[in-house]
Amino acid sequence: MNLSPDTPMNRYPSADSKIRLATRLAFACIALMLLFFLAAAVLMLVPLGLTAGQQQKAVSALLYLLAVFTAAGGAFSVCVSLLRRKAARTNGLEKRK
Repeated sequence: MNLSPDTPMNRYPSADSKIRLATRLAFACIALMLLFFLAAAVLMLVPLGLTAGQQQKAVSALLYLLAVFTAAGGAFSVCVSLLRRKAARTNGLEKRK
C-alpha cells in the first residue's frame, strides 16, 4: 500500500480523523479553561505579594483567556456534532424524515 503524500487518502482526511481531531481540540480547550480558572482562583486566594492593581489586571486577563477558550471549546464541540451528523447521513445510519 502506497502512503506517499500524493495519495488521495492523505490529501483528504476521513470523517473519523476529522472527528478525532475536533474532539482532541475540544478537550484541549476544556483543559486550558480549567487551568486558567485554577490560576485565577489561586491569584485571588493566595497572597503572592502583588499589589491590588496588579492582581486585578492578572485576574481580568485570566478571565478573558477563560472566555476565549470556553468559546473555542464550544465551537469545536459543535464541529464534532456536525461532523458526526454528516458522517451518519453519508453512511445511511440516520433515518430520513
